[in-house]
Amino acid sequence: MSGYGFTNAGTTYDDEDRLTGYQRTNGALTQSWNLTSVGDWNSVTTSGIGFQPVVQNRTHGPTHELLTAGGQTVNTDVKGNITLLPAVLASSLSPQASSLQWDFDNKLKSVDVGNNSSTDVEYKYDALGRRVARVGSSGSFVYVQSDQQTIADYGVGDAPSSPLYRYVYASYIDEPVVRKGAGSDGTIHYYHSNQQYSITVVTTSTGAIAERYAYSAYGEPTILDGSGSQIANSSISNRYSYTGREWDATVGFYHFRSRWMSPKSGRFLGRDPIGYEGSEWGLYEFLESTVLAVTDPSGEQIRPPMNPGQPPWYPYPYPTSPLPPTSPLPPTSPSQRGNSSSSSGAGFWSILPCGSMSYTYNITVSAWGIFGLNPLPLGLLPAGWLPVAPAGGGTGGVGCPQGYVCCITSVINNTNAITINARKGYIRQVSVTVNTTLSIGNCQLAACPCPAPKVTTNPKQELKIEIEQFPKT
Repeated sequence: MSGYGFTNAGTTYDDEDRLTGYQRTNGALTQSWNLTSVGDWNSVTTSGIGFQPVVQNRTHGPTHELLTAGGQTVNTDVKGNITLLPAVLASSLSPQASSLQWDFDNKLKSVDVGNNSSTDVEYKYDALGRRVARVGSSGSFVYVQSDQQTIADYGVGDAPSSPLYRYVYASYIDEPVVRKGAGSDGTIHYYHSNQQYSITVVTTSTGAIAERYAYSAYGEPTILDGSGSQIANSSISNRYSYTGREWDATVGFYHFRSRWMSPKSGRFLGRDPIGYEGSEWGLYEFLESTVLAVTDPSGEQIRPPMNPGQPPWYPYPYPTSPLPPTSPLPPTSPSQRGNSSSSSGAGFWSILPCGSMSYTYNITVSAWGIFGLNPLPLGLLPAGWLPVAPAGGGTGGVGCPQGYVCCITSVINNTNAITINARKGYIRQVSVTVNTTLSIGNCQLAACPCPAPKVTTNPKQELKIEIEQFPKT
């Protein structure tokens, strides 16, 4: 789709790699964001060819709930769920204020588009929190689930043998590849996605283009038919779009399983059900403002796009680049957050300052997901992730005069693992931390090889917690 990409010159980031500017190649949409330290939008400026920049200022409450946008009030209940979304934050297809109702489990129960005391859409959920039905404007449907994927759509009251659509997925949880219509000779459509699993094209069984899709930085969709003409809604009733998630055009929201997200607001409509375990910065921020690089299939915690070798059914953060056993690099991705005095990509051991008394390196990997009753292995860190001093214990002489080397005298590895089983074993969270402390000697002649350091690897400390369900915020 020529013109719907984004330009390098117009795409900017701050020091935290958060998106602060976005521009389409055709110049039709340019946006910039003024972000707080925790990702709230102080303001967003939108412009494009043919219209002047529009600045929308926002205010937030003490728990970062949205209070106003563009001078219009946003109402929130005591649990942090938005109950009134003003017109300025509504989808461009239906720029009206909406009233939202929530159930006891903070699931979106119904939406009144237009705030006219007439419910337009209702949603139903099963005991596992999965959305299993939609009733109201633009159709009423039942969604059949296999684990966390919808594998078939039915009209309400349809016979079990007569699904409207059936779906086939590739290895990633939000990667539909085939949709088959009703009947043995039902129409087949093929999904094509980009590196972020956003659907960009749907084709027919003959290879003809049925529809194309483009998105703003925060997912507001633009739909084009096979000839390239823009249309208001999907003519093939496709709801899978931005990052592979489901778009409800009637309400203008995306369904991210645990929560719903408003692309015009650029944030979730409710707090993260796992609290600050999902994001250490805030309870509403979407993709930690790195919206062009990561995904969040659960609506709870971001993850980088899946890499080769990653388990296909692991929908949440998982180690993506195992560190070399003798030269681990500083952690860079959200799934490998840690801290280290080292910031060089040249390697861990090659930059130790000689003469230091000690040097500590931490790696923490957290994993979260729904695993049924299958055992969840604690071995998230392969054995090679435990830093081990290189042969001879030398660091390459960094900080020493020519002809001298620096020696590592001791290495102590500690591993801690915490497992939380909730909802009778159906939801599990694991956090594994490796802490390595090294003692480093002074420079000595290279002719005198470093003695092998004393390496101590303490037994893994494990803590297991069983709770009925996660506390709600």
